Amino acid sequence: MSLIKQVWSLVIGVILFACLGCLVFSVLSARSYLESQLAIKNHDTAESLALTLSQRDSNRTMLERGISTQFDTGHYKSILLRSSGGLVIIERSMDLKDFGAPVWFSELIPIDSPVGHAQVMSGWKQLGTIEVISHTGFAYADLWAGTLRLVGWMFVIAIIGVTIGHRAVQRLRQPLDLLAKQADKLVENRFASLPKPIPIPKTPELKRVVEAVNQMVMQIRALFAEQSTQIEALRRATTCDPLTGVAHRQHFLAEAGATLDQQDGNPVGGLLLIRLNKLSDLNVLVGRARTDALLRDIAIALSHPLAGYLDSVLHVGRLNGTDFGLLVAASDDLRGLANAWLERVRQLVAAFPAASVTVSGAAMQPGMGLMQLMLAADLALAQAEARGSKTAEIESGQSATSQAGGEAAWRRQLIGALTHPSHARLEEFPVVDQNGQTVHAEARLRLQLVDGGPFTTANIWLPMAMRTRLTARLDEMALTLALQDISRDGQPRAISIALLSLRSPEFVLRLVQGIKLAPKAAASLWVEVDEDALASYPMVTAELCRVLRAYKVRVGLEHAGERLQAIGVLQECGLDYVKLSRDFTAGVATDSAQAVLVRSACHLLRGLKLQVIAESVSDAADLEALWACGIDGISGQVRQE
Repeated sequence: MSLIKQVWSLVIGVILFACLGCLVFSVLSARSYLESQLAIKNHDTAESLALTLSQRDSNRTMLERGISTQFDTGHYKSILLRSSGGLVIIERSMDLKDFGAPVWFSELIPIDSPVGHAQVMSGWKQLGTIEVISHTGFAYADLWAGTLRLVGWMFVIAIIGVTIGHRAVQRLRQPLDLLAKQADKLVENRFASLPKPIPIPKTPELKRVVEAVNQMVMQIRALFAEQSTQIEALRRATTCDPLTGVAHRQHFLAEAGATLDQQDGNPVGGLLLIRLNKLSDLNVLVGRARTDALLRDIAIALSHPLAGYLDSVLHVGRLNGTDFGLLVAASDDLRGLANAWLERVRQLVAAFPAASVTVSGAAMQPGMGLMQLMLAADLALAQAEARGSKTAEIESGQSATSQAGGEAAWRRQLIGALTHPSHARLEEFPVVDQNGQTVHAEARLRLQLVDGGPFTTANIWLPMAMRTRLTARLDEMALTLALQDISRDGQPRAISIALLSLRSPEFVLRLVQGIKLAPKAAASLWVEVDEDALASYPMVTAELCRVLRAYKVRVGLEHAGERLQAIGVLQECGLDYVKLSRDFTAGVATDSAQAVLVRSACHLLRGLKLQVIAESVSDAADLEALWACGIDGISGQVRQE
């Protein structure tokens, strides 16, 4: 039994005991008083009647008349006259069955009516003895009425007592409830979402407990805040250009390569290069400090989206002293995007007459790798410099969407795949732990867009799925297929939810409806969202975690690493696992700083009871280093021997 229930039981028990004790004591006191009054009445009546009869003639008629007169004027059970030998001479009695009170009450609380005696004399001669017994029925009626009134008052007093007790228990319960909530959050490792320190109660015992818990919570929060700050500092020192704060060349290339290799990730539209010309001359003319400030301003501008091109930039990096690189999402207007960036940067350098800006780009083509993309962009940059172009120079080709017949044709093909279950299937990529045991299989959706054609990966059809707002339906199809496969063989599988799907207000509800159809399979389902969901849709992500975990679905974060400093959001969402992106973990075997960063991130995440998985591991040396850093599982081409 809980403490509050015990306190309530004590309060109610004390109130009931007090009320019942008062009731019993009052009823017994009233009975004693009634019995004493009946005894006095019987005695006085007997004396008075004996004196009256002694003054009358001693014939029987007169005696009977006197006794009857007295009997009719009061509430008597019997009045009788006995001779000196004990024989009854005259008797009057009444058997009153209706006492004016329940029978059980009269049997429970019997009232004794003592007999009143008096001698009847005729001169100096004793005629007999008068015995008077008053009827107790009327006493029972009075006692019952008084008891009812007393019970009413006891009920009122009990209600008042319960009300006062309720307020007292609530005052006691408030700090206990807050302590329980804090304990729950501590168990769930949701330290950042802990409430403010609990108000200190006046109760000495609770005061000591609350003060100790408050101190512990503040220390834990400070500890994790310090760890997240250290990890962010390590990440910036390891991956960012110290002057501008954007990714340095090595990390930018790692990010771009990882994005290009993600068949189910954000579709890449191309690469833009932005060059600040005559940087050395600018250093001489305006000084290094102003030149550095200009470079920082350019980096800040490139890190913020352009109006009309939201979510167009996937990664930003500084490639060398003069060049910045932008990996951009799939778009039919890569040239317009490049010219928009050219115009923005030109506005920043307008105050420096010696400076100029050149922008080039290369459109992503099927089968093109990162190095090919870089070479195409470099070629376009050289052409722009040679021509002295005032606009961006783009090395372009026909886009995938135009090759397929445009948006309308893509929509028809996607709708066709959604309406024909045989045109969709899941391709699985195992995630294994250090012992080689399968943690789960990453189930990625493949669509057959043309009858008899190949099943294509998401980087082919995802751009048009996003444009035609069909990502939510495709994710629902992936969920259905995954649950079917789990029901068939019981193996855990993970599906990925597109960021755009989270924009749909009904999406989470439809996911739950699908899960309700296979509740047993849902216990082996893993659902993951991109790390950007923490920034773009924190409330939806938290709701997704809350709802799905009610059905024992594990929810995680994929492509993570850049936002681990958002420790509060991570904790509040109540995630089960985190998948670190390839660019975050690549090179840990040869780069000691990167290894320290990964080890610190693992320590922090595992301290939050989160399972940590490394994505797309392709190097055997990195694999061993990752196990040493505390990774729980890996995906990719390298397999545990």
